[in-house]
Amino acid sequence: MKRIYMFGEGTAEQKNLLGGKGANLSQMKKMGVPVPAGFTVTTEMCNAYYENGGKNSPELIADIKEYVERLEKETGKAFGDAENPLLVSVRSGARVSMPGMMDTILNLGMNKTVLQGMIEKTGNARFVWDSYRRLIQMFGEVVREVEYKAFDDILEGVKEKKGYELDVEMTAEDWQEVSEGFLAVYEKEIGEPFPEDPMEQLYQAVDAVFRSWDTPRARVTGFTIRLTIPLERRLTCKQWPLGIPVKTPERASYLPVTQKPVNAKFLVNFYSMHKVKTSLREFVHPSHSMNSAIKNLIYTKNSLTS
Repeated sequence: MKRIYMFGEGTAEQKNLLGGKGANLSQMKKMGVPVPAGFTVTTEMCNAYYENGGKNSPELIADIKEYVERLEKETGKAFGDAENPLLVSVRSGARVSMPGMMDTILNLGMNKTVLQGMIEKTGNARFVWDSYRRLIQMFGEVVREVEYKAFDDILEGVKEKKGYELDVEMTAEDWQEVSEGFLAVYEKEIGEPFPEDPMEQLYQAVDAVFRSWDTPRARVTGFTIRLTIPLERRLTCKQWPLGIPVKTPERASYLPVTQKPVNAKFLVNFYSMHKVKTSLREFVHPSHSMNSAIKNLIYTKNSLTS
């Protein structure tokens, strides 16, 4: 059984196996389009994860290690290497588009060794510390379920102390202080330090993305687009380009507002009344700002009820 496909090994017709993004990226690679290097874990492996009680098989773990090595060879970069680090994004998807609904981790592969190497390589300490704190927060929230507020309190505390209103006012030293605060929060909440081993980060991220298919926002999104059968799941691990600042996109609504749900009133009530431990954050990707999320949620609610 083939559990993982490098980009270029699959075709656009394999959406049920590779998901929409994975299949199309493979097809683009075959056509010579310069897409980032990466690989896709098949939908069968996500289904097997649930059938196995929420655990990945030793065979899949071994395959992931092998395909990371193939990714290193293709990119000329290495996981955890200070001189030429490989950073990846880990994201999920389906055969149909569900933007913003699934959990994603960016900058995976960063650790203290890589961080210092990137500062020397880029000469941009502010960018590197900002990228590192984003990894800690995304990993903490998505993978280990640390409350958003625990991280947000650190960031807002530094901004208040320095008299800042906007994140763009933060200096490299400020982002370093935030990152160190995030690391302390992670260790306090989880009871162990943030993982330094990039492969351990990746293994935990794979588990988390598979789990994300059973979160309330994933189930609600599947409901709104009238899916009557379980979604096929897949996971894509893609090279994250070094030297391009990580943006926080102000994207379109986190709900597919162009598609009317089966029962709009039920959906709005679910979002406004459903009790979850962090309410809105349960439905919003951690890399997006809370203000943007609130605006998009209000826009969605108005669209559904108009």
